[in-house]
Amino acid sequence: MRSVDLKIAPGVLKTAAGRIDDIYDHFYKPAASLEEPALKAVGALEGLESARAVRLAHRQWERQAGTVTGWLAHIAESLRASDGTYTRTDVAVGQTAGQVRVRSALEDY
Repeated sequence: MRSVDLKIAPGVLKTAAGRIDDIYDHFYKPAASLEEPALKAVGALEGLESARAVRLAHRQWERQAGTVTGWLAHIAESLRASDGTYTRTDVAVGQTAGQVRVRSALEDY
């Protein structure tokens, strides 16, 4: 199996986390704005089976939208944590590698 070097440019993970935050913002606000129209529809359909269907559909939408926003927040947080870990590891490896001294074959003679 061939070894592959992975090099992530500084800030890439943090930038990706920011983009996930943007997706979160663009999703969360419209998703949350559906509550008022759903409640109005339920009120207008009161007494009909359709009111119950709208209420159930809205409840399911809230659960699924909550799952999506939760995952988006988790992904952004994970990317930020990975960026910090990656940066610290990269620096530590660089410092450790700088301390390695190549021995000369003539040292033992």
